[in-house]
Amino acid sequence: MLHNYIKIAYRSFLQNKLYAIINIIGLMTALSVVILIMLYVKDDLSFDKKHKNGNNIYRIVADVKDSKGEIRKTGNTGVIQGPIFKDEVPEIASYCRVKNGWNTLVKKGQ
Repeated sequence: MLHNYIKIAYRSFLQNKLYAIINIIGLMTALSVVILIMLYVKDDLSFDKKHKNGNNIYRIVADVKDSKGEIRKTGNTGVIQGPIFKDEVPEIASYCRVKNGWNTLVKKGQ
């Protein structure tokens, strides 16, 4: 039975080459878009999942106006936010600062 379906599909492809190619290209494009969307959603939902208490990790985001007047969101904030927020918000257990850039070195102890 499957053999007959394959034979019919092959004969149909030979008779209507243009429509078959259009359908195959459309199917490939649709599958590529679906795979890319699935990868994006998987990455977005898996942020900080590798940490034991990942659901308790938060990031401060600041709105920064650039030279063109457009507002961008950035994770860079001032030095004072960590200690002040920890003192004023009792739910904050601890904080850390992360420096963006290529030459970032993080050490514990010495």
